[in-house]
Amino acid sequence: MIFAAITFLAGIALAVVESTFVKAAAIGGIRPDLVVVVVVVATCSLGFGRAIMLAFMLGLARDFYSGGILGMSSFSLTFTAFVLIVAEDYLLTDNWKAQTFVVFLGSLIYGSLLVVLKLIVGYELTSPFLILKMIAWTSVYTSVLGALGFALVKTPEPPPYGRLKMKYDVEHETLHQSKI
Repeated sequence: MIFAAITFLAGIALAVVESTFVKAAAIGGIRPDLVVVVVVVATCSLGFGRAIMLAFMLGLARDFYSGGILGMSSFSLTFTAFVLIVAEDYLLTDNWKAQTFVVFLGSLIYGSLLVVLKLIVGYELTSPFLILKMIAWTSVYTSVLGALGFALVKTPEPPPYGRLKMKYDVEHETLHQSKI
């Protein structure tokens, strides 16, 4: 419960940052999506339950702050996190190129699902070409920040104790007198 409340408050703070500072960094009306970066990085760092909860609460905070239909962003972010968690075994996030690709993929899934949900609800959308262009360029811009997000969160993990012990045993192996 505390994790959910903290995540919701962080989502409100992130929405405020997106609407003020990130708006100034827009290039041609296209701006990066910080919430997607946070969700993708958290999906690769946290366990299943916490990542899904984080995605849902950040989406709910975004819906709450934006004044749109409650649940669209939360469902889209939760679905994006779920897809990335399921595909986590096949997606390596060891280097910056792979991290950039994973954030691009997450942003593409989120943007596409959001457009589909808006069509289902009955929003009047402009031309499909402009929508696809906006989703693609937003995904590219968001993926540029993705590697930075991974660099801030992920630290190299030391190898597990068993592997270190096995390496020590092999390096310091002694031969019995009968084998000499």
